[in-house]
Amino acid sequence: MKSLLVGVLGHADHGKTALVRALTGTQADRLREERERGVPRVPGSALLRVPGGAIDLVDLPGHPRFVRAMVGGATGLRAVLLAVDAREGVRPQTLEHLEIARLIGVRRGVIALTKCDLVPAAEAEARAAQAAAAAAAAGLEGGAPVRTSALRDQGLAELRARLAALLDAAGSPTDDGSPYLPVDRVFTRPGAGPVLAGALRRGGLAVGDAVAPEGCRAMVRAPQVHGRPAECAEPGRRNAAALHDRALAVLADHHRARPLEPGLTLGCLALLLGADEAAAAAVLRDLVAARDVVQDQALFRHADRDTARPESELVQALEAQFRRAGLTPPDEVEAVGRDVRRAEALAYLIRAGTLVRAVDRVQRRAIIFHRDAVEGARRTLVRAFDGSAGFLAREAGAVLGISRKFSIPLLEHFDAQRITRRFGDTRTMTPQDPAGEPGGGVPPAP
Repeated sequence: MKSLLVGVLGHADHGKTALVRALTGTQADRLREERERGVPRVPGSALLRVPGGAIDLVDLPGHPRFVRAMVGGATGLRAVLLAVDAREGVRPQTLEHLEIARLIGVRRGVIALTKCDLVPAAEAEARAAQAAAAAAAAGLEGGAPVRTSALRDQGLAELRARLAALLDAAGSPTDDGSPYLPVDRVFTRPGAGPVLAGALRRGGLAVGDAVAPEGCRAMVRAPQVHGRPAECAEPGRRNAAALHDRALAVLADHHRARPLEPGLTLGCLALLLGADEAAAAAVLRDLVAARDVVQDQALFRHADRDTARPESELVQALEAQFRRAGLTPPDEVEAVGRDVRRAEALAYLIRAGTLVRAVDRVQRRAIIFHRDAVEGARRTLVRAFDGSAGFLAREAGAVLGISRKFSIPLLEHFDAQRITRRFGDTRTMTPQDPAGEPGGGVPPAP
């Protein structure tokens, strides 16, 4: 089927979107904010079927703040439809859009004088002459302007015929190389992930094709032309392509490289994908819903990853080292050194609860104990001080046989876990329930 990509140009509020809707029945401004404010921010598109083929109308933003979006959407145009308000005539953005069309090499088009039902015939005639002169000055072969009213269907049949004549006279778009899609819109769709939209300049895009938007390797998942699925997107048409994300592959690679780490945060995954966090979050929502990815609080992991404890000789050796050390364990630097694998193993054991990091807030240092040593210390302190009026840190250290280097962070850990309660320099043991957990009555006064 023969097709033609036509950009709808003109100053803001000159009736471009209303004209496109009247011609095609499609509302080109898709964003809620655009509809509420009446100011398109990104290019919209609509399909106009005419005898002999189809015309892709691209409604380009007219407001000066969105000129960059207009330029992005203008890429690939082969003709234009210039809208000029019969009440206002040629305005600054009219001339700017015509100049952009000239710079990108567009020489053919149609001029529509809009809102003609709101002005006398003589005024419409003067505005039409002004619009024709501006188009000719920019090198646009637009012919006589068509006087229209989107509300009253005035001039729409003639406008369709003039656009169809552009299609008849147009040659086929050239396919001169690998796919090139200048992207003017990026959004996400549930079940599809990131979607890139634009006018395909050359080449074709088919399901399964490998692409690299901004260096992020991806695969074309579902090409569409005007919202309809297509096996292959052809050059010279408005297209959208859902990119099959690499999130699963990235997660699988991470699990292989870092088997002791539980997963990746959204920020890390977005960085590895080369995407922004909003797009990555949309992809992850779909993958979690499909049960391909598992979310555990702020971390994401591949659903195929075995969450059971990895059988690692290094993990076992590190755990045994801390278990043997009891309440006088090695410093973290001493235990790990510069070995990245040992650091990962240590982090894994802490996450798993096998090792406990206790912090001395005054000295700003941490001591890592094995959980068995922590539980043994708790039982010793309960036997020594349960029911007492209170005890000092040095008394606890003496009972446990350790120095302040180890006793202070251990006691602060017990404070945080409500195993002990501190009153100034004195602590008491928190009453235990039958299962040995903190709870129950009020501790005695010191």
